[in-house]
Amino acid sequence: MLLESRSRIGFIFVNHYVQVSDTHGVIFVNGQFLKLSFIEKPVGEILIEQKTDDLSIATQYTQRAHSKQFIFVDVKIFEHEQNKYNKFDQNYGFIPDVEIQVIITNEDHQEIFSSVGVSNDKGLFETKYLIPDNSKRETLTITINAENNNSSSSKIFQVFTLGNIQNSNSPNPPP
Repeated sequence: MLLESRSRIGFIFVNHYVQVSDTHGVIFVNGQFLKLSFIEKPVGEILIEQKTDDLSIATQYTQRAHSKQFIFVDVKIFEHEQNKYNKFDQNYGFIPDVEIQVIITNEDHQEIFSSVGVSNDKGLFETKYLIPDNSKRETLTITINAENNNSSSSKIFQVFTLGNIQNSNSPNPPP
């Protein structure tokens, strides 16, 4: 009997083909023979599809924000040949219906925010993250993954959180 399953690893699809066979026999344990019966399932993986990295990801985002402020992330997806310089304001060559994932991680590499969606008819996907109250000063890493039927691409950049806004009467914190 041949079973097939399909799993997704990142942007690579893998088919698992498993030959299933029944095995019977006897085994000698503690001075006696015991019947043995099990199903063998050797697993082999065959790479069947690898997507190309030919999407152009243009971004417009907040570079730094204080506590209780938003970091806005706007993502536009273009055909690479149509927008080689990743110009966000370009009004042609965009690709609609691309799956977009935005992940924000802190300095300890812990995911603190994620957003998933699909680019609109102008290739645009927008999301925002609210910096929590009393957050510390740190550098956050934003990873954008974009995928459609034939292509997958990624982009990574950093933004800075500046902590609470200082009261004009309080001294500046040390650097």
